[in-house]
Amino acid sequence: SFRRYPDGSFEVNYYFDVIARALYVFDTLASELEGRYDGPAYFIYGPASMLAVYNEEESIRKHFPNAELI
Repeated sequence: SFRRYPDGSFEVNYYFDVIARALYVFDTLASELEGRYDGPAYFIYGPASMLAVYNEEESIRKHFPNAELI
């Protein structure tokens, strides 16, 4: 879950093990992506991120047209 507080801070809860496994095989996953999700999607990244989200924006928008890159 993702929550933003009135002071501008965030709280994020996620299943780390699931995400870590997905990142480990990311190249395989990325080449097999199909479909489209039209709901809200957030791609949170920073300068030390393992993934270069900013380089994948075209692919992200193809599958997640309402994505917000944060």
